[in-house]
Amino acid sequence: MTHQPPDPANHGNEPSASHPPISAQPTHHLSCPCCDASEGTRCKDHTEYDPLDDIAYNMRTTRVKFVNWQYGWGSETQWESEFNTQLAIAREEGQGHVDKFFCACEEHVVSGWEILKDLKFVASASCNSTHDEIRDLFLQGYKMVIATALEVKFFDMKLQQYAPAISTAKISDIRMYSG
Repeated sequence: MTHQPPDPANHGNEPSASHPPISAQPTHHLSCPCCDASEGTRCKDHTEYDPLDDIAYNMRTTRVKFVNWQYGWGSETQWESEFNTQLAIAREEGQGHVDKFFCACEEHVVSGWEILKDLKFVASASCNSTHDEIRDLFLQGYKMVIATALEVKFFDMKLQQYAPAISTAKISDIRMYSG
């Protein structure tokens, strides 16, 4: 197979006709008598790499979810102040915005629990890493579990404080009740 220059219209983001995805490019183990290069079949020792069955891949995927999920309100000591600021802004905009704010908080908690579930099962895959890489993956997972659990707990507590045991759909009625 000859090396072809990248397709400029593609910007290197997607496979193109001239560049099939790496997994689609044939890889034959001609030194193995079990593998048939002419038919593209491989023995069990030379099957294609499946990223979903790799701890490092799963950890990277979960880290991307985690980074995109975090609100980025700074250290824990600043969360209370930022929460109050965001709630005050929503209140200035009206009750509909307050409802949306609390719905967003609830969605944030649910998404956080999904990340924690992903982290729980991240090691269900095989591990083709060195001891140092395994230690690094463990520490990354540990830090993400702690940070995610803290943020989930903070928002869960706020939801309990403002609407205990009541769905966020009823928050408007609670805030408008005066008697």
